[in-house]
Amino acid sequence: ITGVGIASGDRVVGDYYFQLPQYEKIVDPRCHFIVLSNNMDDVCPDGNVFLSEPKFHFKDRNFHPSMTGSPVRGILERWRLRFLWRAMRATLKTGTARTQWRKLRFSVGPAPAPPPPAKPPDPQDYLAPWRYLLREIRQRASRPVVFVYTPKTPCIDEGTVNFDDPAGPMVEGFKKACREEGVAFIDLTRDFEECYRQTGEFPRGFHNGFISRGHWNPSGHRLVAKAIVRYLLEPKHSILTD
Repeated sequence: ITGVGIASGDRVVGDYYFQLPQYEKIVDPRCHFIVLSNNMDDVCPDGNVFLSEPKFHFKDRNFHPSMTGSPVRGILERWRLRFLWRAMRATLKTGTARTQWRKLRFSVGPAPAPPPPAKPPDPQDYLAPWRYLLREIRQRASRPVVFVYTPKTPCIDEGTVNFDDPAGPMVEGFKKACREEGVAFIDLTRDFEECYRQTGEFPRGFHNGFISRGHWNPSGHRLVAKAIVRYLLEPKHSILTD
């Protein structure tokens, strides 16, 4: 079995609506596996690509990963110094996508209290957009599409190992929508938990960075690869019959 991995931190699931047909012309895959590697934001509407107004639709942003959008980034890229740009952005900007400038407060007195945590989203509010997304992507691809979810947990949180995935309710809601639309969904929450319980190893993080957080390490990659191979080899899916 040969797999072709295509990944970028800037892509969301809506981008694949436009890209899956291109991949099929180039690679001719037996199956598409779309990995939700951190949370459920990528399948929720009103980001950059998947929009809900005036009705559900996808907006092609002609995604071309490139660093030439900024003269500084272009120079760093040519001199193989991309890591400097990333370090500068991580220092000066904040937010999940590093799009917000950090704010510094120079004043006397206590810092203002942080805002209360936002109310967690209700999965029921997303069933309609999820059904639309799944239906459109399934029709767009000529090969089966399978979603794979990998949680941020287990992770070290204030000195203890936390197994409570905050995205859990949304994952269950999306899983329900997948069943209704006939799209396969592989949930690796239990696999990630058992990896730590049985081996003491976290599927994310590295010894020279944030242990238990961030990108998959070799243990995480191994769990994802095994889940994909296991799915492909199940006779009921009839993907590798010939």
